[in-house]
Amino acid sequence: MTAALTVHTARKAFGGLIAVNDVSFEVRRGELLGLIGPNGSGKTTMLNLISGALKPTSGEIMLEGRRISGLPAHAIARQGVARTFQLVRVLPSLDAEQNVMAGAVFGHVRTWGADARKTARALLDRVGLGARAHMPVSAMTYIDQKRVELARALAANPRILLLDEWLAGLN
Repeated sequence: MTAALTVHTARKAFGGLIAVNDVSFEVRRGELLGLIGPNGSGKTTMLNLISGALKPTSGEIMLEGRRISGLPAHAIARQGVARTFQLVRVLPSLDAEQNVMAGAVFGHVRTWGADARKTARALLDRVGLGARAHMPVSAMTYIDQKRVELARALAANPRILLLDEWLAGLN
């Protein structure tokens, strides 16, 4: 069985600083994997390499046997990688439902119109925000914005879901 995600000797250097140093691992379908380390150890940089926010200096990243390293972030998202961010990134001019619909429309499996709205509603219910579907995300608390971001990532129906310090900043 092909691994869902394979990282082989991934390296990211910023000039003389090596942020990710020849990291290798595999994640099988249905498996959970955590990257653990102190601040500055390269965890977010590794997720940026997988999601396409950064290009690796060297090494290879594969999704279900197909090379994704070096592809732009939108192409990697279309192939089935979704993520949340350490510092929440929502679409502030939209309400919660519209934010989640964006994940459905631009994700791995494109869902439009009434189907995207139905998906968004179900996921907002799942993260405890069903009653606030039409609230502007700019008026929500930080944790509720993180919930919207999670629902949006799930709406993409990803093969791989990357959660970057999802509980960071919460008490």
